[in-house]
Amino acid sequence: MKTMNCVLLGYGTVGQNVERLCRGIDGLEMKGVFVRPAKAREPYFSADGKALVSRQDVQIVFECLNGLEPANTLIRIALEHGKNVISSNKAVLSTYLPEYIKLADKYGGSIQIEASVAGGIPLIDGILKLSAAEELKGFEGILNGTCNYILSSMEENGTSFTDALRSAQELGFAEVDPTNDVEGRDVWYKTLLVSSLYTKSPVTTLPDPIGISSIGIDEIALAKKHHKKSAILQF
Repeated sequence: MKTMNCVLLGYGTVGQNVERLCRGIDGLEMKGVFVRPAKAREPYFSADGKALVSRQDVQIVFECLNGLEPANTLIRIALEHGKNVISSNKAVLSTYLPEYIKLADKYGGSIQIEASVAGGIPLIDGILKLSAAEELKGFEGILNGTCNYILSSMEENGTSFTDALRSAQELGFAEVDPTNDVEGRDVWYKTLLVSSLYTKSPVTTLPDPIGISSIGIDEIALAKKHHKKSAILQF
């Protein structure tokens, strides 16, 4: 069996689980992980992301960073070196995906995005197949597991927001910095990306998101009184 080499960008909750899964795949060898300088321990962990993504012996780049930079720069370098990039970063993909597709076509690599939005379902594959067959009018669903867990805990168990968030972090559902999740940015990025895919044109703006950090026991009780549920997104 021919061995394929890969590198990993980011070592948070998602990145660590990607590394774990890669170790269980025969014929796939992890060559290095890009982390912040304070956490870099050579040779496996490195703060030199540009060197990792441009290695001649690497075919696959798993990009599991947050935000636009350094993710955007490293994805571009990887694609310019003909790598196959698999990204879970909805923020950078929702902003630059058309440019990444052009780079992949030009240099012979690829950009894979299924992991960026509801990868466990999978949603993007379904959206692309359905939109090829008929015109879609919209979509709805729960697009953020962290918020879903927190709100479910508050609704079903009477847990406070703070305690529900702490539990989500302990279980690995929420990052150490949960801001993007609880303030709605995560779903905002995902909606931009999915909307662009099913309309087949870049969608670059939406109304500003409203997070769940201000929701307390009183709001949960009011929702229950009116037979309402939280954590539903509809466009």
